[in-house]
Amino acid sequence: MEHMEPQKAVIIYGKHIEQEEILDFAHRLLHKYAHLFEIDEMYSEKDVSFSVEDVVLDHSTVLMYEVSGRTRRKIMRFSMAHKKNIYFTPTIEDITLQGCSEKHLLDTPMMKYSYVYETPSEYTGKRLLDIVMSLSLLCIASPLLLLSAIAIKVEDGGPVFFKQKRCTKNGKVFEIVKFRSMIVDAEKNGFAPCMERDSRITKVGSILRKTRMDELPQLINILKGDMSFVGPRPERIEHVAKYTKELPEFAYRMRVKGGLTGYAQIYGKYNTSPYDKVRLDLTYIENQSLFLDLKIILLTLKIIFIPESTEGFTEKRSKEIGGSKVKIRDSQENLAK
Repeated sequence: MEHMEPQKAVIIYGKHIEQEEILDFAHRLLHKYAHLFEIDEMYSEKDVSFSVEDVVLDHSTVLMYEVSGRTRRKIMRFSMAHKKNIYFTPTIEDITLQGCSEKHLLDTPMMKYSYVYETPSEYTGKRLLDIVMSLSLLCIASPLLLLSAIAIKVEDGGPVFFKQKRCTKNGKVFEIVKFRSMIVDAEKNGFAPCMERDSRITKVGSILRKTRMDELPQLINILKGDMSFVGPRPERIEHVAKYTKELPEFAYRMRVKGGLTGYAQIYGKYNTSPYDKVRLDLTYIENQSLFLDLKIILLTLKIIFIPESTEGFTEKRSKEIGGSKVKIRDSQENLAK
């Protein structure tokens, strides 16, 4: 097979984006796709010293990161005219358009929002899939469920299950069930995110987390109808209030039932930003189907049994990328890193 050279690419980013954020985006992109892209320059949208035409003509690929609609239209028109590869981060409105269908009411093209996630046949099929799969897996995994319960009880004598109130469709609150993987009263001093080598995690809990076994009791939630197999992860009540206040679009995630796995779990990471998680979840909501659910379930199994290496950066790798030929420019200064 003929070896393909990386595409010479430029990143143009929004005027509100800080240098640290765009560097992080470039680092993550190069970390995984250095064989596809050779990013040699990055320009801020607020930079008035560069010409869109000159920059686009000098590259085979243009990546737009959170740029304004006006800038995006200008870049896309010129890039398309010269057959350049174009990538851009979508807005919430862009993603919502995926749930629209064409309507020819007049000679003026019109789009109608279709509420795909409320289609009766899709909902019935999804619920049937949830019941069949949760019952089947509960039967198959019953020996593992029993052994896990015994191991948790034997280790410290505490409760087997961890229960917590979560929000699902239309803000409905339910109690999610997991195997307890932390010490009793781990959150008595308030919520704290679980860290690597967290001292609160028990020995049995560590094994359960690594094998994802702590999530198995949620099959009961799925069978009861509290959750679905596929959907946005149901959030803690206090997190919903906090995220919705900071990001109103977060409420859109609750158009459907929360899920055991979902788009954000497959294509996102633990440290994916709340806004990016919303965009991933909305992409699922606007395109959901039984076929897509089955695809996500299979991809979830792949991740469980063939986990990808972490996307965190070692100090050495960060220095290597930081010392590359990428140039960042804005209207105040020319930073060559």
